[in-house]
Amino acid sequence: MLKGKRILIVGSGLSGKSVFSYAKKVEAIPMFYSDRLDINLKCFDLAVISPAVSRSSREYIRVKGCGIPIYSELDFAYLASPFRSISVTGTNGKTTTVNMVKGMLESAGVSSELLGNMGIPFTSRKSDNLQICELSSFMLEQSRFYQSDYSCITNITVDHLDYHKTREKYKKAKLKLISLTKDGIAYNPESYPLPELNNKRLITYSLNRKTDIYIENGTVFYREKEIDYRLIDIDEIKIKGNNNIENALSAFALCILANGFNLKYADFLRVYKGERYRCEFVDVINGKNVYNDSKGTNVSSVISAYEKMNGTTAILLGGYDKGESYKPLLQRLRKDDIVFISGDNRNEIYKDAIKCNVLANNCKSLEEAIIKALNSKADNILFSPGCSSFDRFSSYAERGKFFYDFIKSVKL
Repeated sequence: MLKGKRILIVGSGLSGKSVFSYAKKVEAIPMFYSDRLDINLKCFDLAVISPAVSRSSREYIRVKGCGIPIYSELDFAYLASPFRSISVTGTNGKTTTVNMVKGMLESAGVSSELLGNMGIPFTSRKSDNLQICELSSFMLEQSRFYQSDYSCITNITVDHLDYHKTREKYKKAKLKLISLTKDGIAYNPESYPLPELNNKRLITYSLNRKTDIYIENGTVFYREKEIDYRLIDIDEIKIKGNNNIENALSAFALCILANGFNLKYADFLRVYKGERYRCEFVDVINGKNVYNDSKGTNVSSVISAYEKMNGTTAILLGGYDKGESYKPLLQRLRKDDIVFISGDNRNEIYKDAIKCNVLANNCKSLEEAIIKALNSKADNILFSPGCSSFDRFSSYAERGKFFYDFIKSVKL
């Protein structure tokens, strides 16, 4: 189908390079987009757009103006070679949930593969096994043809306003996953209003309500055909925090949708300690409990991490600004908490902190912020920047590793 087709690839990151390799493999003729590309763009048969390339960008507008078909990398991969999948999106909890789903299914003998927002492009899939896909709002906004078998939206607050421009467009992109799903939805009725399902199967879950998957007296149950099945006691789940318990409930729902009820799913939760840089305990340094939450890339995720702290907390904020207000976080801080701010948007956050009567330090670098936090009187140090890493680092993981290595190396 693609043999001999001329494919224009817009975006030369991981997904773009993966599309290029895949196109060569199927004997298509790929070429990367460049502003300096002098040839007539209309000579291409189709274009594949990287998730990072906004619809409002100059590149996208130029390619669209040529009239050739435009596909997201997700659409391109799916149309070229359809695959069975479980998809997860949401403002927070996506990565933890997809890892839970993969581990829980494998505990029951089901092989699967992780794709998407974790850094593995859809065109790089290696097998015909069930694919567990973490989908960003960028991927969803650009996609039209992808069809997931089962899906879940973990939650919708607000994020990526630098890309989507408005809260409404961001929410619309997330909710689009419902219409891109064929068979079943895992849904928390406390999280967002549910669009029309069009006969899709629904499994509900909640921390607080008697839904299909629910908690009673510290135990998780699944109710089917008026029978309540015990899944696991909360105390047995290795990864802690209500947000992670909720992620576990959504993972149970997705596993049941995809593979039916199986008590072996719970085995994985008895050993799974969570992903790196997600409110990860580092050590006690200079008498302070240090937590690395580099994955805290939006305000709601910082609030979630902050609410786990006992005692006074020094929060390290700042990075590449995404258009969010930090006041919802700053207004929650206790009297003796303190923030240390660095990164490109440090001046904006500092102004908000002063307006909210928060004790704040405007630091010229992350290194300075870390050293000052270590010398503060706080009981905890929480590195949860509340924004993306792209002012200095290539990813939250690179930023998280830097924080870990630096704070371990400081001599006080």
